[in-house]
Amino acid sequence: MENDLKTAILYTVSKLMKLYAKLIHTKENNARKIIDLENQVANTKEKREVGRSRTQNYIAEPSRALERKTHGQTDSNVAQLSEGRDKLYSELVVGRTSQKDFKTTVTSRDKQHQEK
Repeated sequence: MENDLKTAILYTVSKLMKLYAKLIHTKENNARKIIDLENQVANTKEKREVGRSRTQNYIAEPSRALERKTHGQTDSNVAQLSEGRDKLYSELVVGRTSQKDFKTTVTSRDKQHQEK
């Protein structure tokens, strides 16, 4: 019986030592994985910050809306800024008269009856 007890104790201690070694190995693997993931997160954050700074630089560029011209506009028709403020529409159209005369000619489709 003493022999059986001794072998049971040795077997149990051996099994506990194997489990302890396995736990240590698992802990080291998890620590490596954590370090790899932290490095990956840091790299991703750096890339995101670079992307944000590019986007912020793009958004922060001043508008060139005052320089744009629509079809048919000349330099004299473009509203200019004065005294640091925009002009009102009523200020821009003061003194402008743009009366245009249009002529209309009416004819029939078959052009048989023409009025004079």
